[in-house]
Amino acid sequence: MKKFISMLMVIAMLFVTFNFVLADNTKNKKTLIRAARIENVGSDGKKLKTNIMDKGKNEIAKPAVSFEMAKNGNLKLKGKINNVPFDITATPYKVPVNPNVQAFKPNDSCGNYTVLYVAMEKEIDKSVKYFNDTKPEDYYMMIKLYMRTNGSEDIVVVETFTNKDYFKELAKRNPKKNEVVNFDEERESQLAQFWYAKVFKPKVKVIEESHSTVRSKSNGITRLYKGIVKWFKTFSLN
Repeated sequence: MKKFISMLMVIAMLFVTFNFVLADNTKNKKTLIRAARIENVGSDGKKLKTNIMDKGKNEIAKPAVSFEMAKNGNLKLKGKINNVPFDITATPYKVPVNPNVQAFKPNDSCGNYTVLYVAMEKEIDKSVKYFNDTKPEDYYMMIKLYMRTNGSEDIVVVETFTNKDYFKELAKRNPKKNEVVNFDEERESQLAQFWYAKVFKPKVKVIEESHSTVRSKSNGITRLYKGIVKWFKTFSLN
């Protein structure tokens, strides 16, 4: 009888330990900050790919980066990348890009970087991201911070994955009830997601048609359309 009770106690202790490990693993997945510095991306942005395509060579181990949401809904992002500091206050646009994307207007008080894009995104299985090997099912949303080091063509990527619903927090801290939004504010929010079009220069190839027939003009338009689509795909981080 004593042996049977002892076995039960051992099994119970193992069960408690097992549950503790599971809980600890879940806790570790609440927030994950990953950063990378891609050197000499160039004016066309062809070197800006994903961490998988880069084979992890650009990732910064244990990045010194922190973030928080202020009482007014602003995002505060602070840290150092290769000992170059940044201190960013990002104000949310009044109009979100869409229900899953909220862009911010950033300002870096340190002046070491040109901040290209700050945004919160949910349903991140549909998000375009640099760190493609991060499992989207482990996190509810992500915060993107993309910057260019001043005086160079280096791009810094900081992607924060979290299970906290900052969309709900933003709605509480920065309510938009009865606010009048003008067209310029809405357009600025929508254009923020196309930051790469303002940074990189597309390579334009002039197509000369040797025939003036309707068919040749139609083919020229088709090629031009395919070229535009290809250009946008180049900067999709895929």
